[in-house]
Amino acid sequence: MAMIDIQALTKCFGPKTAPKTAVDGFSLAVEPGEVFGLLGPNGAGKSTLIKMLTTLLPASGGRATIAGFDLGRQRVDVQRRIGYVPQALSVDGTLTGYENLLILAKLYGVPRRQRLERIQAALTYVGLDSVARKTMWELILQLRRDYGTTVFLTTHFMEEEADVLCDRIAML
Repeated sequence: MAMIDIQALTKCFGPKTAPKTAVDGFSLAVEPGEVFGLLGPNGAGKSTLIKMLTTLLPASGGRATIAGFDLGRQRVDVQRRIGYVPQALSVDGTLTGYENLLILAKLYGVPRRQRLERIQAALTYVGLDSVARKTMWELILQLRRDYGTTVFLTTHFMEEEADVLCDRIAML
């Protein structure tokens, strides 16, 4: 069974009389433990697709399952089995990184006694320099190696990230 199974997923915005289609009938299967890369130019629909897969946006059509749970009917089950790291990682720009991660830990039901350790571990992996970026790549590969974690990432950097990290890629 695929960890991520997407069948003709579609997202339209605007009025029904003149909708703007952001994602049009996208289908894909990602296997358990796979690092999968989705590439495409700005405006191709990558962020919209990710927002649907993370239950932040409802689909206009099609269906998808994550770990066997339906995005439309089993949102809470999906949310409990995924982690999402957006490009701009912030719940609130006025809060510190620690405070943002604390809010996310509470939202995702991380037990109180584990929060501090997990937040400190996450903070050691972030930064803007190339060393921190390579450290993040190593973390992604370690998560797959140690836990069989499936990773679905989007990037603009074909040679720098997708080629190094991904088992397979798709263009959108």
